[in-house]
Order: sequence, then structure tokens, then C-alpha cells
Amino acid sequence: MKRMILVGFALVAILLTGCSQMNTMTNNNGLLSVPAIKAGHMQEVVVRVVDARPANSIPPSIARLTQRFSIAAFYQPQIAQVMHANGFVPVRYQPNLDRKLTIQINNIEYQKATGGWLSSDVLKANIEADAINGVATYSRLYRGQVSVGSAFGGGDVKESDLKQLLTMLINKALSDKQLMRFIAADSPASNASYE
Repeated sequence: MKRMILVGFALVAILLTGCSQMNTMTNNNGLLSVPAIKAGHMQEVVVRVVDARPANSIPPSIARLTQRFSIAAFYQPQIAQVMHANGFVPVRYQPNLDRKLTIQINNIEYQKATGGWLSSDVLKANIEADAINGVATYSRLYRGQVSVGSAFGGGDVKESDLKQLLTMLINKALSDKQLMRFIAADSPASNASYE
């Protein structure tokens, strides 16, 4: 009986200390961290970040965050730096330029926990990397989620939660060797779309 009580206390102690924040190994400051692929050969490329979420579909908790923090203004310079490190020359939008990379935020969704007192709320998102090289196009969708709040009842979505999720997804997109090679290619073979 004493052993069962000790195991119970140990389990409660572990839950109270070790699991209060589910995603502790990810970058919360929102700074991109992408290994250089070095695919480019100093080609100019337009880099854009577009928030394509319909205004009427944005949950109030996310709307409050994105009013204080502009996703495009925060990530576009960072993406340009990554592209430069990959051997490209990022430039402002020019409609006649052959190479373009658009990171499009399609959806950000907040789900309250429904699985009991040990479940946590979830922040989900999907982004799309769309590239144009001449007349060829490349498109790939990236999805992800992070736990929000503690294991004992969730909490409000914080800017750091949103940055953690978007950073993870943008890092995935910019680590895509196929995407970088497509943008760098002199004459890409054909249009490509991936999920």
C-alpha cells in the first residue's frame, strides 16, 4: 500500500513539474534557423509573405495577436536572409521577374482541449510555399501544431506560441531542398505540387 502511495505521489510530482509545457524543445523567439542549402547562383528572387486567411475565419484570440504582431513584417526579412544564405539575391516585388517565392499563411486555428484535465489546448496552422521559375510553378503545403498552455487546463494563446508554430512551419518550407533547387534551376522540368 505504501508503495502505491509513493508511486502516486511520484506521478503527481512528475506531472506538475515535467509536463506543464508540452513543447519545450522548440524555438519560441520566432527566429528562423535553417541550414543553408546553397542551391542558388546569385539569381534574383522575389520573396513575399502573404497572410491569406479570410478575415471572417480568424478566431478572436488569434486576431488579437496578429493585430499586435504582423506576420509578414516579422518573417519576410528573415526569409530574405535565408534565401541570401542559400545563394539567392532577394529583391522587392517585380512582376516581370522570373523567380518568385511566396510563403502564404492559409490558416491558423485554436482548439480548446476536450480530452479531460490532462489534455492541453492546440494551436494549428498550415502554410503554403509557392514558387515560380519562368513559366513553371512549385507548390507545397506544410501543416503543424503546438500545445498551448499547461497540461492542467490550457491557457490563452501567446505571441510566443504563434511564433513557435509559424517558425516551425517556415523552417520546414525553407529546408525543402526540392523547393530551393526548383527556384535555382535554369529551366525547371514541369510544374510540381506536393502535400
